Amino acid sequence: MRKIKVFVTAILCVLAPSLVLVSLGGCAPSKYKPTANEEIYGTWTNPGAAHQKSVFSANGTWQQFTYAEDTAPSASGTFEIARKWKDPDGTIWYHENFERTTGVYQFKGQQLVRIDKSGKQIETMYVEVPKFDPANYPKKLDPKSESYGIAYR
Repeated sequence: MRKIKVFVTAILCVLAPSLVLVSLGGCAPSKYKPTANEEIYGTWTNPGAAHQKSVFSANGTWQQFTYAEDTAPSASGTFEIARKWKDPDGTIWYHENFERTTGVYQFKGQQLVRIDKSGKQIETMYVEVPKFDPANYPKKLDPKSESYGIAYR
């Protein structure tokens, strides 16, 4: 009988950590699934910006245009909405992973996005990253940052 207790105890000591990890895996946040009408989708412009027009499409692509009237993008790439939330003021926030695949300089980035509750103003700020990691998103928007942008509908 003692041998059975020792055996069962040994098995539990080996398996218990695995069982805990498996059960916690079910609590992990699920990947965000964008809707067909996300607030970020569409055309955003700012005549005073280096890229006056940006277009975010529901198919996960984006384009930037030097001038608002341009029809050929100066840069483009792909993006994925990693997280979306709304603050108590009704402001919509996103975490995005993106890749700039055309243009003079190609890179990966992670972006913090804020869309005001009217849906008419977007602010963005990104960091370049070697690989996507939830810890890399900017913590706040800083209008003094070189990667900060603001645009309007």
